Amino acid sequence: GFNWTPNNTGNYNLTVIVGSNISIHNETISVISPGDLTANVNVPSLIENDTQTEINITITNNGNYNITATFPVNITITNASGTVVYNNIADIGGLNAGENTTLTFNWATNNTGNYTITAFVDSNYTIDELNENDNNITQNITVIPVPKPNLKTVGNITTSAPIYNNTQTEINLTITNN
Repeated sequence: GFNWTPNNTGNYNLTVIVGSNISIHNETISVISPGDLTANVNVPSLIENDTQTEINITITNNGNYNITATFPVNITITNASGTVVYNNIADIGGLNAGENTTLTFNWATNNTGNYTITAFVDSNYTIDELNENDNNITQNITVIPVPKPNLKTVGNITTSAPIYNNTQTEINLTITNN
């Protein structure tokens, strides 16, 4: 026997030669990838400033084999001018074929405007995959100002009884937010 460690996926032609170029066996073998990772971002497209927002990144192994190695997931948020305003990395300790896992990141900003969220699975290319080009996804979001209340009183102050000195009295006032 012999040992061979392929460096890349794909089809290889294996030929057994005996003596002086006498071929006794010829076969094509396939070297397959352990998996194929993809990501999906789930976040509201409109969020309010000064409000903590959950960003959920779902990572799926669409390949036919389990991934046992640990790989990173990088989430980056940039503002409209391209400046990175948030960056975080989490490690996933493997993922079975056909399964997914969800990471949750929390983010809040004081500023309104347009932002882009990018999730990059296996950002350091630890895992040899069927398709390395589907490892990142972007989603645009808009941060809007928190609505300010418009409080108004309706009607008059009312009491359930006369108001007496040194006696607790219930006072009623209706307030609306228009």
